[in-house]
Amino acid sequence: MSFALRPNRIKQRDVWDIICLTHQAVDIKFDLLFQKLEERQVRPETFIQTFSERVSTLTGGQRDFLFEIRRFLPSNVVHNGPGHLEYWSIVRAELEDISHRLMRYVHEKA
Repeated sequence: MSFALRPNRIKQRDVWDIICLTHQAVDIKFDLLFQKLEERQVRPETFIQTFSERVSTLTGGQRDFLFEIRRFLPSNVVHNGPGHLEYWSIVRAELEDISHRLMRYVHEKA
């Protein structure tokens, strides 16, 4: 939720958290996500639009991402994963996939 709802910016740590959970095969609980949105009085369409817009702004964000995660990850972890150019393409693809799955979920529930 924080990736889309954090005011005015993307916190790269949120991107890292999403990717780590994805790589650990943690399934997104869309029912729970949308329940939390309802509790915060956020329309699902607004959340999905903001999420998608933020994903699209990540085009050149690898430098910012690396700068942020180097603050809390050991250098060997950064070097063997996020430091590779291909890694950023994977990050963007996974976030785009989540965005599409969010849209599908909402359309199926409608």
